[in-house]
Amino acid sequence: MARTLPPFIRILLFGILCAYSIHVRAQVTAPSILVDDEYDLYRKRADDSFCEGNYAQALRQYHNCLGVPGFETDLYAKQQIIKSTTCSNLRKQVEAALKHGKRTEAIGLFDKLLKYNPDDIHTRDQVVDDLDTLGNGLSSDKKYVDARLAYEKAIKYATGQRRDGLLTELTNVNTLRSTSLRLKLQMATGVIAVGTTVYALVLRNDYLTKRNALDQISNGAENAALPGTIDNADIYSKYKEAYIATQSAEKKKGWYIASVGVAAIAALAEVYLLRNPPKRTNKKLTWKPSSQSLGLAVSYTF
Repeated sequence: MARTLPPFIRILLFGILCAYSIHVRAQVTAPSILVDDEYDLYRKRADDSFCEGNYAQALRQYHNCLGVPGFETDLYAKQQIIKSTTCSNLRKQVEAALKHGKRTEAIGLFDKLLKYNPDDIHTRDQVVDDLDTLGNGLSSDKKYVDARLAYEKAIKYATGQRRDGLLTELTNVNTLRSTSLRLKLQMATGVIAVGTTVYALVLRNDYLTKRNALDQISNGAENAALPGTIDNADIYSKYKEAYIATQSAEKKKGWYIASVGVAAIAALAEVYLLRNPPKRTNKKLTWKPSSQSLGLAVSYTF
């Protein structure tokens, strides 16, 4: 008759079997946990590189994802490899366009790139740097309208502190443009004031000169016997020429009065501009009041 093991022995054997089973199960399940961690690590590195615009590194890490056992056909990694390749090609085209000065083409390609990767920091910085440099050069050349357009395009793509700096540059170039326009207007009104004044003096002096010449001929040529008549043919011919010249100069009296009016308006406009500088605006500056005033005066004169 078979003898049964004592209870103590049975409990001891049962404990040994349980410990062995747990050990085997741990060996079987541990590799699958390590596999998941490895994939997640590669994927995170790849996604971070993609957002930064480091497409070469992103491609390497996505390929590493496919190399993890059990993830050889991972759909996400395959899709990201295609996207990273497309973005890398677009990046190269953007850089080539910028290198050859084809700025409009580069911006168009960059807009396409942003549709695939809105967070591309590297390419974004390249485009912003190029537009900022362009704006600075145009501003130095006093081409303020073109400089403003360059800064506005750069602001469209810039972020954070870089965007704030570009907004400051835009404000500065608008101020410079406003000042330049005001100085040009002041110079224009000054030129008009001086020019019309000189012209008025010329007209007045011409009239007085011709009138004096006529009076001299008239006073020295009158017939004493018949006052108001000239009996010498040569003197009469000179008198007639002087009379016609005087009449012609007198007809320009209206021009003289109008020129004086223009000079006065221009002087007042210049004083107004000095005391009331135009306000800066982001829109295209126009000076309708001044232009209309001068336009009316000039059209009246001529």
